[in-house]
This record gives sequence, structure tokens and C-alpha cells, in this order.
Amino acid sequence: MKKISLIIIAFLACMGVDAQVIKVMKDGTMVSQFNTETADKVVFDKNPVIEPVDLGLSVMWAPCNIGALNPWDFGDYFAWGETEVKTEYTGAGYSLNLGQITDHADLKPEYDVAHVKWGGKWRMPTREELQELFYPVYNNVTNKKVTMYGAYGFVDGRLFQSTNGNSIFLPYAGSKTEIGDDEVGPHGCYWTRSLNSENNKPYYLNFYDSGVAIGPVHPYNGISVRPVWDPKMPE
Repeated sequence: MKKISLIIIAFLACMGVDAQVIKVMKDGTMVSQFNTETADKVVFDKNPVIEPVDLGLSVMWAPCNIGALNPWDFGDYFAWGETEVKTEYTGAGYSLNLGQITDHADLKPEYDVAHVKWGGKWRMPTREELQELFYPVYNNVTNKKVTMYGAYGFVDGRLFQSTNGNSIFLPYAGSKTEIGDDEVGPHGCYWTRSLNSENNKPYYLNFYDSGVAIGPVHPYNGISVRPVWDPKMPE
């Protein structure tokens, strides 16, 4: 995704300029403008407008992780059920009761960081939806390892391509654990919203160059989130 640059073509009224116009530019082309006399303030939203990607699956997928501006950015890391970034991810620093924050083994919306951050019909994927994405036997989506070049150099990850022509990229963002950053680069980790009721641990996706697994893990680990857009979800 390309950043939209805001160019303010005017000074404030206190500077004595008659024409008060703000133009919104994208790639050198004006996409919108308004007169400041019709507004009392301008708000710059840190969360960009995200368009879901239709891969022909049961849900549509976000083109980037939460906290990222581009597909190759790692974005932010979250403990399961938490909605804010932390400096450390430890068992001692995690206090949520998994039974209280879930409903039928799925995170409640108020603890679903994708829904909290992006709103609307965005949420974290279920275990089944990640299986649907990764295993070609279930769908018409194939995936392969690719390397993309981002703001901080080359980033490895997997490119998911649908027969309808659309695609998404999941970077190998690793995870954050009690011992620090865990294998950032060699593998990718992504939360589901699903809880394993047998051992009371949430499911997460872990994929390497040579394989993929979906299994339970400690909820206090800091792990990436790739949201899905669910048309059935109430806003």
C-alpha cells in the first residue's frame, strides 16, 4: 500500500489568508479537498483505511498485519486477548482469565485486537480459517516462499495466490517470548482467536520454509495478528 500524503495548501485564518483549502494528494493527484471554514479541526488517523482482499475463501483477508502499513512490515505483537503493545511478554505480566474472555472457545469481540483496533467486520481468524488459507486441499489458494524488499531491507515470507488473481503476503515476523525475540526471520507466527479447551491454550500458526503447524501456545507470548473481514460479524 502506498502512503497518502497530505499537503496543506493554506495557512490558518489567524495568519490572514482568505482562501483556506486543504487538498489530499495521492501520487501527485488530488483525491479530495475541503474548505477549512466548514470544519473546526483536522484529525490525522494513525490507522489507515484497509481494504480486504478476496481470495475466494470463507472470509476475506487483510493485506497487512495490525500495526503495519505495508504487507512486508512485521507490525505489532500482542499477547492473546490483549489489545495493547507491551515491552515484555512474560507469564508474570499476563493476568487475563481465558475462560472469562472467550465465548464458545473463541475470543469475545472486546478482547479481539483486530476488532478493537480496526472495528467494523474485522476480527482475528479462527483456527479453521487459517487451515483453509494454508492447505491447498481445501481451496484454490497456493502459497510459496518469496522475499520482498521493504523499508528495513529484505523480508522473507509466504505469498498466497488465489486463482482469482488476488494475493496476500505474510512475513516471517517470528514472535516475542520471555527470552526475547524468537526467530524473527526464519519463521512466521500468527494468532487465531480459537482456544484449545483441552489444555486451555490458544491456537497459533507457526510456519517455516519447510512446513506449517497450527497448535496451542502460551497466551502471554507476543505474536503477530493478520485480521480477516467477516461479512457475518455484527459491527
